[in-house]
Amino acid sequence: MNLIKTFGLLSGLSGTYRFANAKLINRESVLEHLGGITLMCLLIYTEMVVLANKIERLDSDVVARIGGELGEVLARAICHDIEEAITGDVPRTIKHRSAETREAFFNMGSDAVDQISEDLDLEACVISDYWHSAKSDDLAGMIVRLADVLAVVYTIHGEAVERGNRAMMSRATTVMGQLDACAGEFHDAKFGDSAIKEWVLDLIGQAKVIVALAKATSSEATLTEDQM
Repeated sequence: MNLIKTFGLLSGLSGTYRFANAKLINRESVLEHLGGITLMCLLIYTEMVVLANKIERLDSDVVARIGGELGEVLARAICHDIEEAITGDVPRTIKHRSAETREAFFNMGSDAVDQISEDLDLEACVISDYWHSAKSDDLAGMIVRLADVLAVVYTIHGEAVERGNRAMMSRATTVMGQLDACAGEFHDAKFGDSAIKEWVLDLIGQAKVIVALAKATSSEATLTEDQM
């Protein structure tokens, strides 16, 4: 393991800011984002386990039993945007403008992850594997996708509601669509536990209320400014 290169990776992630084309009051680094959605994935997955097993709390036996599955979710979460240490943050509207741009940015990200893996000089570096599988169509990928969308809701709420900054409101409509897509995925999922689905759909419902509140707050602020 090359410690200096590892420090460089952390420095690159902490010095790369999300939503680079939005004027935010509280800037968020990619490193903060990775930590935040990893914690979110931990909370979501363990709550699912509690609901699925109909228990009041996790004990050591349950934690030991789910260790491998939980580790998979967390590893994907912490690696899902790691390429941005090299590529920087690219707005979703640009990445997903067309099939050609999606493929181009995916290939660019894949090359960056390979470079990071090589630089760290590890005997067994699985960063690339977790990056490629981060948002697969299995349950772990669904959880990472949901946590990633909730991270946008977090920023919209922080900027629009807490700080009165409307810079993120252009994302509000898009994130509502993403929340609907996540809701559809979990509603149609084959894991079959109705309690889990109900809980996830409630969580997504909370997120949509938060975005609606941010939009309303921004509308009120605009109205007040127009009256001045």
